[in-house]
Amino acid sequence: MKGAKEIYDYLPQGVCGRLFIDKSYHARGKTLRIYVLPKGDWEDIDIHTIKDAVEVYGITGGLPGWTEKYGWLHKGPWVDDVKRIIKDNKERIKRENEYYNKVAKEREKAEKERINKLLSDY
Repeated sequence: MKGAKEIYDYLPQGVCGRLFIDKSYHARGKTLRIYVLPKGDWEDIDIHTIKDAVEVYGITGGLPGWTEKYGWLHKGPWVDDVKRIIKDNKERIKRENEYYNKVAKEREKAEKERINKLLSDY
Protein backbone atom coordinates (compact mmCIF):
# COMPACT_ATOMS: atom_id res chain seq x y z
CA MET A 1 0.00 0.00 0.00
CA LYS A 2 1.25 3.57 0.43
CA GLY A 3 5.02 3.47 0.71
CA ALA A 4 5.26 -0.16 -0.37
CA LYS A 5 4.03 0.09 -3.95
CA GLU A 6 6.49 2.86 -4.86
CA ILE A 7 9.57 0.67 -4.35
CA TYR A 8 8.13 -2.87 -4.39
CA ASP A 9 9.01 -3.66 -8.02
CA TYR A 10 12.61 -2.54 -7.61
CA LEU A 11 13.47 -4.86 -4.73
CA PRO A 12 14.21 -8.59 -4.88
CA GLN A 13 12.41 -11.07 -2.64
CA GLY A 14 14.56 -12.78 -0.02
CA VAL A 15 18.07 -12.42 1.32
CA CYS A 16 20.16 -9.55 0.00
CA GLY A 17 23.38 -9.29 2.02
CA ARG A 18 22.28 -8.87 5.63
CA LEU A 19 18.83 -7.73 4.60
CA PHE A 20 15.77 -9.91 4.20
CA ILE A 21 13.21 -8.34 1.89
CA ASP A 22 9.73 -9.75 2.43
CA LYS A 23 7.43 -8.87 -0.45
CA SER A 24 3.82 -9.93 -0.53
CA TYR A 25 0.39 -8.63 -1.40
CA HIS A 26 -3.20 -8.80 -0.32
CA ALA A 27 -6.50 -7.87 -1.92
CA ARG A 28 -5.90 -4.15 -1.46
CA GLY A 29 -2.28 -3.92 -2.60
CA LYS A 30 1.37 -4.72 -2.19
CA THR A 31 3.04 -5.24 1.16
CA LEU A 32 6.71 -4.84 2.00
CA ARG A 33 8.80 -5.52 5.06
CA ILE A 34 12.57 -5.33 5.33
CA TYR A 35 14.55 -6.95 8.11
CA VAL A 36 18.20 -6.68 9.17
CA LEU A 37 19.57 -10.16 9.82
CA PRO A 38 22.11 -11.05 12.48
CA LYS A 39 25.61 -11.80 11.21
CA GLY A 40 25.91 -15.22 9.63
CA ASP A 41 25.45 -17.11 6.40
CA TRP A 42 21.91 -16.75 5.14
CA GLU A 43 20.48 -18.42 2.08
CA ASP A 44 16.91 -19.66 1.87
CA ILE A 45 15.27 -18.73 5.14
CA ASP A 46 11.88 -18.22 6.64
CA ILE A 47 12.13 -14.82 8.28
CA HIS A 48 9.60 -15.84 10.91
CA THR A 49 12.05 -18.39 12.33
CA ILE A 50 14.86 -15.85 12.82
CA LYS A 51 14.34 -14.53 16.33
CA ASP A 52 17.15 -11.96 16.24
CA ALA A 53 16.15 -10.26 12.97
CA VAL A 54 14.92 -6.68 13.31
CA GLU A 55 12.19 -5.25 11.11
CA VAL A 56 13.47 -1.91 9.83
CA TYR A 57 10.88 -1.14 7.12
CA GLY A 58 7.23 -1.94 7.54
CA ILE A 59 3.84 -0.65 8.58
CA THR A 60 4.09 2.79 10.18
CA GLY A 61 0.39 3.59 10.41
CA GLY A 62 -3.10 2.99 9.17
CA LEU A 63 -5.20 -0.13 9.46
CA PRO A 64 -3.27 -3.24 8.34
CA GLY A 65 -4.92 -4.77 5.29
CA TRP A 66 -6.90 -1.63 4.55
CA THR A 67 -5.09 1.67 4.80
CA GLU A 68 -1.62 0.77 6.01
CA LYS A 69 1.30 3.06 5.29
CA TYR A 70 4.86 1.83 5.01
CA GLY A 71 8.11 3.49 5.94
CA TRP A 72 11.32 3.17 7.91
CA LEU A 73 10.86 1.90 11.44
CA HIS A 74 14.59 2.24 12.14
CA LYS A 75 17.12 4.22 10.11
CA GLY A 76 20.75 3.31 9.66
CA PRO A 77 23.25 2.28 6.97
CA TRP A 78 20.72 -0.22 5.56
CA VAL A 79 18.69 2.72 4.21
CA ASP A 80 21.55 3.58 1.82
CA ASP A 81 21.90 -0.11 0.89
CA VAL A 82 18.20 -0.31 0.01
CA LYS A 83 18.43 2.94 -1.99
CA ARG A 84 21.41 1.48 -3.90
CA ILE A 85 19.51 -1.75 -4.62
CA ILE A 86 16.54 0.26 -5.89
CA LYS A 87 18.76 2.50 -8.04
CA ASP A 88 20.65 -0.48 -9.51
CA ASN A 89 17.41 -2.32 -10.31
CA LYS A 90 15.81 0.76 -11.86
CA GLU A 91 18.85 1.11 -14.14
CA ARG A 92 18.81 -2.61 -14.98
CA ILE A 93 15.09 -2.53 -15.77
CA LYS A 94 15.58 0.57 -17.93
CA ARG A 95 18.37 -1.16 -19.90
CA GLU A 96 16.25 -4.30 -20.32
CA ASN A 97 13.26 -2.27 -21.51
CA GLU A 98 15.44 -0.39 -24.00
CA TYR A 99 16.79 -3.70 -25.32
CA TYR A 100 13.34 -5.31 -25.62
CA ASN A 101 11.94 -2.19 -27.29
CA LYS A 102 14.82 -2.25 -29.78
CA VAL A 103 14.25 -5.93 -30.54
CA ALA A 104 10.49 -5.34 -30.92
CA LYS A 105 11.09 -2.44 -33.33
CA GLU A 106 13.52 -4.55 -35.38
CA ARG A 107 10.97 -7.38 -35.58
CA GLU A 108 8.22 -4.95 -36.50
CA LYS A 109 10.42 -3.43 -39.22
CA ALA A 110 11.31 -6.87 -40.60
CA GLU A 111 7.64 -7.87 -40.62
CA LYS A 112 6.65 -4.68 -42.44
CA GLU A 113 9.40 -5.29 -45.01
CA ARG A 114 8.20 -8.88 -45.48
CA ILE A 115 4.61 -7.75 -45.97
CA ASN A 116 5.57 -4.92 -48.33
CA LYS A 117 7.74 -7.26 -50.40
CA LEU A 118 4.99 -9.84 -50.65
CA LEU A 119 2.36 -7.24 -51.58
CA SER A 120 4.61 -5.47 -54.07
CA ASP A 121 5.10 -8.77 -55.94
CA TYR A 122 1.36 -9.15 -56.52
